Amino acid sequence: MTTPQRFYPALLALYPAGIRAEYGDELCATFAERTREQIGTFAPVLVALAAIADVVPNALAAHWDILRQDLGYAAAPWAALPASPSPRSSSSRSA
Repeated sequence: MTTPQRFYPALLALYPAGIRAEYGDELCATFAERTREQIGTFAPVLVALAAIADVVPNALAAHWDILRQDLGYAAAPWAALPASPSPRSSSSRSA
């Protein structure tokens, strides 16, 4: 296994497991094709930098979406609770 073939799956580890399971093989195949198409001395470095520039922000966005969804599910039961009276309003009633 060549260095680019080891590099990209390791980079894909930044994605959530569900995304890796669903799209990992296809992403690796696309990366391998892109790597084969590049010619030149600095081609491997440029391909690696492009992969990093693609994967890192997209992986962060995927994690953020999952976190936002999880927080929404966690907050939903709390939003359904009736509002409790504030301490101030209960003391003003007794006065």
